[in-house]
Amino acid sequence: MQKQIEDITLILGNIIDPIIKNETWVCDKNNYEWYYTFGRLLQPTSILEIGVSRGYGSIAMGFGCENPPTHFFFVDNEIDGIPITTAIQNINQIFPNAIVETLIADSQIIESLPSHFIADVSHVDGCHTFGGVQKELALVYPCTRYYIIVDDTHGEYIANGVKTFVSTHNDIQIIHEITESLTGQMILKKSQPKKRN
Repeated sequence: MQKQIEDITLILGNIIDPIIKNETWVCDKNNYEWYYTFGRLLQPTSILEIGVSRGYGSIAMGFGCENPPTHFFFVDNEIDGIPITTAIQNINQIFPNAIVETLIADSQIIESLPSHFIADVSHVDGCHTFGGVQKELALVYPCTRYYIIVDDTHGEYIANGVKTFVSTHNDIQIIHEITESLTGQMILKKSQPKKRN
């Protein structure tokens, strides 16, 4: 897989918080550019994200879509001090016709997500531990139609957590491992049930 845009900050524009605009994960041109690429590849109409912060990952993915996503589902515990309303405001500014639904919760405590949180693509970027990523995968697994993106897989413990989860589910497989990005990502694909004649 090759990156499809060199500098997404040019189109993210004024939604980038001035406080963080010089942070490596924003300005090094090797992070959110990949999420734009994932949008180009996967073309989701809806996105579910755990670990939302300001919503930049979902927004970058949405920019990569031919038709912007119409629905965003955000799950965050606001532990980093950023209210989930920040992501909502950013989405509303960029994709004014999209519906945004949120759940403020700790992904490591809740047993499941609301039954209507169903999305084409899910993005797991919350708890960065071996067990934490498996718990988040278990949450998004029944809510995801096609693909799951896991962030920060340069961390071996996270990558191993993903592989452990996949090994216990015969209808999901790792189809891409992005090693050249800033933090590393894995893309998982769910098998679609065969239609009966």
